[in-house]
Amino acid sequence: MKTFISSIIGFIFLGSIVSAQMTTFSQGDILSAGSMNQNFKHLQDQFSLNKKEIDCSSDDLTATINQGYNHLVIDGNCSVKNLIVGNADINRWCGYSQANNPINKLIISGKTGISSDTLTVNGTGNCDLLGAMEGSYILLENLTINTNSEIFSSNHSMIRMENVNVTGTVDRGIGTQRGSHMQLENVTTTSHGIYAKSGSMIYLTNTTFKDMAIHGNGMIEGDNVTVSKLVLE
Repeated sequence: MKTFISSIIGFIFLGSIVSAQMTTFSQGDILSAGSMNQNFKHLQDQFSLNKKEIDCSSDDLTATINQGYNHLVIDGNCSVKNLIVGNADINRWCGYSQANNPINKLIISGKTGISSDTLTVNGTGNCDLLGAMEGSYILLENLTINTNSEIFSSNHSMIRMENVNVTGTVDRGIGTQRGSHMQLENVTTTSHGIYAKSGSMIYLTNTTFKDMAIHGNGMIEGDNVTVSKLVLE
């Protein structure tokens, strides 16, 4: 019996790494069914897909993510201050975050496509972030992304972008670092370059970018890629 309870507590502790908002237990605590169910429900929300359609003219994308939905189909022009996936709470630096709880998987799809569905990231300063961190995953598909920030995967994370147009400030980057990956298919941008560094890798198919940079054991593989400048360091 002690072994079984220890296993449960160990499982809950592992889950608490995913989110500090889960109920935690200390030695000697009584395990309640309600707290256990809440923890398991939270873990299910993190690793399963909870899909919801968003009407950007009336629905709050940030609030929907906070409610635990991680597959969002947007209709129109949705706006967020940032989108950070993974066990990294930027609220302590920025004063706001897209989610109350760190999340590990997020899919955002355009309902109609690039010409009519837009995701705008419009935070302030260095807090207008769009990225996957700490072993997390983002899929962005069938939409336009409007951001003056970088789009990045870091610390063994993954970002996939399919049928995407990226607009925003010139001289920003789309890239990966610290053992992470990125897969881009049918992606076009005249504002952002791409980069891979620190043992990371990017796979490109049918993509057009401003420039491309490879740093410190980074790797980029591509098929049918258009780029104006290549930088190797």
